[in-house]
Amino acid sequence: MCAYFAIWVIGFLILRNYVTSATCTLCLIANVAVCILTYRDKVFIARVLYSTVLMMWMSRFVMSWGWECGIQHFVFVLLVQIFIGSYSSQTMKFVECILLFFLGLGLYIWQLTFEPIQSLTPRIAYLFTLINILFVFISIIVILHFFTHDRMETEAKLARFNVKLMNDAYHDPLTKLRNRECVRNFIKEKINTDMVEGGLCIAMGDIDFFKKVNDTYGHAAGDEVLITLAKLFEDYMKDHGLVARWGGEEFLFMFVNENLDEAGKEVFEILSKVRDLPIPWKDEVLHLTMTFGVSDVAMTREDELLENIKSAIASADEKLYMGKQKGRNTVII
Repeated sequence: MCAYFAIWVIGFLILRNYVTSATCTLCLIANVAVCILTYRDKVFIARVLYSTVLMMWMSRFVMSWGWECGIQHFVFVLLVQIFIGSYSSQTMKFVECILLFFLGLGLYIWQLTFEPIQSLTPRIAYLFTLINILFVFISIIVILHFFTHDRMETEAKLARFNVKLMNDAYHDPLTKLRNRECVRNFIKEKINTDMVEGGLCIAMGDIDFFKKVNDTYGHAAGDEVLITLAKLFEDYMKDHGLVARWGGEEFLFMFVNENLDEAGKEVFEILSKVRDLPIPWKDEVLHLTMTFGVSDVAMTREDELLENIKSAIASADEKLYMGKQKGRNTVII
């Protein structure tokens, strides 16, 4: 709009219409003010000023040079701006549209009732029409460009935020492992008898004397233990299934397409890696052990698989506590 009124300032100076050129200069200054207000986040004031200047200019144009010059098409710019460029309520937008309709209707009745103040040659009239229609088109394109750009940017932010929310909802914040809810979701959505035709086994593992680590070295040391072990488990289970933090110092391991013998061997290997894993903490190196219980899932009908997995988790948990009673640092199959 600044460019639009700058063209009219120069054009009316060439035509030696100094009064209208001065009017266009005021409109140009007003639109510069609109830009400044927008960048200062005074968007409502900027929008009101922009609309007011444009409606007054439309009225002046129609009264001075008639309907054929194309200025009335700026009504569509204002309509687009009302619905896209503001956060008003739908009722307020409807009221603004009604006012805009009566402005257009009033100008149309005016040009039918009264002759233009100044008659234009056909050549000048065509030039006026060309400039007005060109800037109406450009204005609508600019408004829609920024609207679609902002909308796409907002949708991208929402998509990233939703991914983050899903990630936070399904992962333990400390270890970044899957949590209990994620495992349940995985079982419901991913697991079926076709995917696990080679067998499915569950192991529950618990860190031995974890409370003693917290009491002796502090909870920060306990957190470091959980984080270090979680990384070990995650790296190991990539080729075997999944691992999740089940709660506190307890972890769930799901071995996909492995029978009970194979899963048992894998769990013994995990235990061996835990035993050999040094965990540096300040001036000391911590060494830990774990106790595991392992159960297989009865591979029956797909509609019974979820219940069978729940039963296997409960069975693995019972075996884990059997291992605790037998002295820890062991695997019960």
